Parts: sequence; structure tokens; C-alpha cells
Amino acid sequence: MYKVKYMDKLKINTPQNVQIEYKIASVGSRMLAIIIDLFILVAYSTITGYILMKFDIDDPWAFFSIYMLMNLPVIFYFFYMETFLNGQTVGKRIMNIKVIRIDGNKASAYEYFVRWIFTVIDILMMSGVIGLFSMILSKKTQRIGDIAANTTVIDLKPKLNLNQTILEQIEEERVITFPEVEKLSDRDVNLIKQNLQLSIQKNDISILKSLTEHLEKILNVDSKKMGYEKFIKTILEDHYQLNKNR
Repeated sequence: MYKVKYMDKLKINTPQNVQIEYKIASVGSRMLAIIIDLFILVAYSTITGYILMKFDIDDPWAFFSIYMLMNLPVIFYFFYMETFLNGQTVGKRIMNIKVIRIDGNKASAYEYFVRWIFTVIDILMMSGVIGLFSMILSKKTQRIGDIAANTTVIDLKPKLNLNQTILEQIEEERVITFPEVEKLSDRDVNLIKQNLQLSIQKNDISILKSLTEHLEKILNVDSKKMGYEKFIKTILEDHYQLNKNR
């Protein structure tokens, strides 16, 4: 059902025969995200320790117990942040990267939990050297926790605009498939581009499906079962072909 290709991109063929392409997050962006997260955690622990010392607790065991209780958010940080922020921590959000399953779907709480368990090995043990080497050696930039959870981290930064990726590849003598696209304004086409890009970034087939149905209706055309993404790209290419010399 799903076919995954690796290298610096992750390509997924969905059951609807729509190919979604993700750029794998670089080791550098992942390391910066971890550094940001660790800075936040160290700052939180330092502040809670400073506040606790103000209470002059004489019993060291009581001090330690209260301190550990106050730092439970630090211990579970990666797990609950990725679970409730849809695969992101504060660091990942700043770096615009996120965790997904290797088949392109959203990771489950269990998979985030597995990644969190292996954080001890990947990030804390040997100052993160193990996790770093794992990401460098992995074809999908996976740390050990990613391999165990069957996840990876993708880059959400905008890709090349559609004029660079789709429209510049059009052949000079290309035959127009849907001449009805002359009904579309430039504003319409820009909205189509934006929705196509959004659906690819979010891996949301429903956006492609709704957009295809809407275009079929307003243009009075049949997508000819060519697949949502291919149909929409064909509409964009036809519009470009019709208007490139105007």
C-alpha cells in the first residue's frame, strides 16, 4: 500500500495513488532543536531549584523529593510535548521540523513514548554521541528511538514554489488537457496552488479530494480518474500553457 523511498527525501504513495514528498530534517536542524529544548529544561530546573532554596528546607531528602516532583515536567518533556503538539517540541517548532511515522502518517502516543524511552540512550548517554552517530549513519536520519518507533523527522520549511517545481517542467508543445481552465482567474490559480502545497505539507488527502471535486464542478470537467494530485497539477499546467504568452 505504501512505498517509501529514502535519501534526503521521503516519498510516499498513498492508497489514493497520490504521492506525498517530504524533505528529511537535517542532522543540524535536529541537533539545534535538541539544544533549544535542553536549554529550556536546564533553565526550568535551575529556576525551580533556586525557588526551592528560598524555603530553607533542612532535610536533604525532603528537598530532593520536592525538587524531583517539581521537575516531573522535565522528565516527561519530550513525550508529552510531541504527543500534544503533533510531533513537535518547542525546539522542533522553532526549527520548523516534526516527527512523523515512516509511512507518512501521524505518530501515535505509543510511538512517541518509545522515542521518549530511548532518549536516555540517544541524547543523555555519552552527551548525545550515540544519537548523533545513529542519525548520521541512518539513511532516513533516524536516531535509535526513531528506528525503534518506526518514525523519522521531516522538515516543514516551504519547498520551492510551484512555478519552479511544476510549471518550469512543461514541454513547449504540450497539448492542453482541460481548455476549460480559461475560466479560472489568476487569483483562482493562486488559491489552487496554495491548497495543493498545504495538502502536501500536511499530508491531508481530504484537501486534494475537496479541491478536485470543486474544480470538476466549476469547470464542468472529469478528472478521468487520474488521481487528485495529478489532476490538480494538470489544471495548473494547462492554465500556465494558456497564459504564458499573454
